[in-house]
Amino acid sequence: MASAEASLRTYIAQARAANSTKPAYWNRSSYSPKVGCLDAFDRKHSVWMAANQDAEHSADGTDPNDPRESMSQACPAVQGRENISAIGTETTTDGAARAAVDAWMASNMGHREALLSECIDADHYYLGVGAARDKVGNWYFTMASAQDTGQWTYTCG
Repeated sequence: MASAEASLRTYIAQARAANSTKPAYWNRSSYSPKVGCLDAFDRKHSVWMAANQDAEHSADGTDPNDPRESMSQACPAVQGRENISAIGTETTTDGAARAAVDAWMASNMGHREALLSECIDADHYYLGVGAARDKVGNWYFTMASAQDTGQWTYTCG
């Protein structure tokens, strides 16, 4: 899945550059240990979607019986939002990642805004990605953007 995640990062970076948006701060624990879990959360959620063959957002944390983990449960010091995508079997790993970014960029439901958010350019605001494939070959992608609430008080939408 690492190559799919690398492709997803590449296409996100290209989309941001094509729209004159500054490069994203990619989630890495060296930037902030508090948000070092963001890639792991995205990967885990993509795996959950693939295992359940269900493109569904992560839990909101309000239902104790929900098997999905919320971002705030996985990364207690962050708040953010996520884009998800399910891509069929007809494409390569690289093509699936491109199709996910293209779908987010074409969306009128906030996905494009999340991907191009100026918040991602700010200190203490990070972007993570995850990818997984189900048993029939469909791809599931998650892109989450989150701020480190312990260091930065401005909330981006």
